[in-house]
Amino acid sequence: MSFRLTPRSWVILGVAVVALLIVQQFWHWEVERVEVPAGKFLVRVHRWGKDLGPDQLLAPDESYKGVMEEPLPEGRHFLNPIFWSYEIEKMVEVPAGKCLVRARKFGKPIPKERLAAGDILAREGECGIVEEVLKPGSYRINPYAYSYESKDAVEVRPDQVGVRTLQVGKDPRQLPADERRSLYVVPAGYRGVQKDPVQSGTYYINPYVETIIPIGVRNHRVEFTDIQFPTRDGFLPAEDHPAAHPRLGTDRGKQPRRHRLYRYEGWHRRSEGNQLPRTVATDALDQDQAPM
Repeated sequence: MSFRLTPRSWVILGVAVVALLIVQQFWHWEVERVEVPAGKFLVRVHRWGKDLGPDQLLAPDESYKGVMEEPLPEGRHFLNPIFWSYEIEKMVEVPAGKCLVRARKFGKPIPKERLAAGDILAREGECGIVEEVLKPGSYRINPYAYSYESKDAVEVRPDQVGVRTLQVGKDPRQLPADERRSLYVVPAGYRGVQKDPVQSGTYYINPYVETIIPIGVRNHRVEFTDIQFPTRDGFLPAEDHPAAHPRLGTDRGKQPRRHRLYRYEGWHRRSEGNQLPRTVATDALDQDQAPM
């Protein structure tokens, strides 16, 4: 028996094909299409697949059901609602002068031996505090995978040095005995106050790993207004006037400077023009032969 299509059958078949194409395009562009605006990202949740283990929080791949670890960036994506659900999250903005400290929510727990030794940082595949911080910028952080908190950057000015204290590292009690080693600082890599200071600059540090305290190192001028020092002749200089210069000489190759000559009851002493009590001032050239 031969099967032959009549012209009417061809028309019906063509209409059905066109209808299927229209339905497919409608499903693809109107149902599956997800537009992620600028400044946001997409977190996918797989509806079907194998169940997660008791210590698993995120789905390792698409063969498991659950939240996927890697988010999708802004733009246009196509997700079949039969197999996927999703959430649109806002990107995390880290402004200048700040940094972001993350804590991983998924992974194996940190061994008790390391915690007892003071190692509280999570390594690859472990849950806990991540050592690396995120500097100023925009980041897609999956809220099901990480928690985070913002911390201030440490600014060490040019007139300062930073005192660095390491909170995670080798046990300083393991250092060999050395009488010449300071009891207050430790070598690099050991917990405690570090021996080498930190130079000026901006530092984005994890406060759970280390701290930096800026310390000023510039000279500070201190004036004592209630203390007087008598001269070698026993006289007290007038208030708010510095003591006389012990010796004024001329620079070689330059013209001699003019100073005032003061006489204290027959004794002579020169100064830079500071008027002292009970004196007779005369102009004189600065010479090495002048009486001291």
